[in-house]
Amino acid sequence: MKKQVMIFFTVMAIVYMTLVAAHVKAGIDIYAFYKTNMRSYFFMAFITMGGFLLSLKTFIVINIKKELYDCEQYKKRFAENKEINPELKLYGPLIRLGNFLIYCVIFSILTSISQLTIGIIPNSYASMFCIAMAGGTIAWVFRAWWEIKQSLSSWFDILKDS
Repeated sequence: MKKQVMIFFTVMAIVYMTLVAAHVKAGIDIYAFYKTNMRSYFFMAFITMGGFLLSLKTFIVINIKKELYDCEQYKKRFAENKEINPELKLYGPLIRLGNFLIYCVIFSILTSISQLTIGIIPNSYASMFCIAMAGGTIAWVFRAWWEIKQSLSSWFDILKDS
C-alpha cells in the first residue's frame, strides 16, 4: 500500500511543480483563475465523488466476495497458486481493494475540504496546492478503477471457465 500512496504524492508533486513553473515563468495568476473557475467545482466534484466511492465500495466488495471469492472454481485456482506461494491469502486481493477504495474516499473528502480551507487563502501557492491535491486524488481514483477492473476480469475468467 505504501507504493500506492506514493502515486498520490508523486502526481500531486508533478502537478504542483508544473503550476509553480507556469506561475513563476509565465506570470500567470493562478489564484485568480482558481478562485473564479475551479474552487467551487472542485469542492462539489470531490465531495460527490467521495460519497459515490463510499457506496461503490460497499456494493463492489460485497458482490465480488459473494460471486468470485466464495466460488469453488476460484478456491480451486487459489489452492493451486497457494502451493506455489504459501503466503497468499484467500481474501487478500479483496481486502486490498476494500482498503484502496477507502483511501479513495478519504483523499476525495480531504481534497474537497482543502478547497474550502486552504483554497480560500488568497495566495497562488495555496491554490496550486489545492489543484495538486485534486490531481493526486484523480490519479488515485484511476488506480482504484484499475484494481476494480482486475477483480472483474478474474470474475469474468471464472465465468468463462464454468
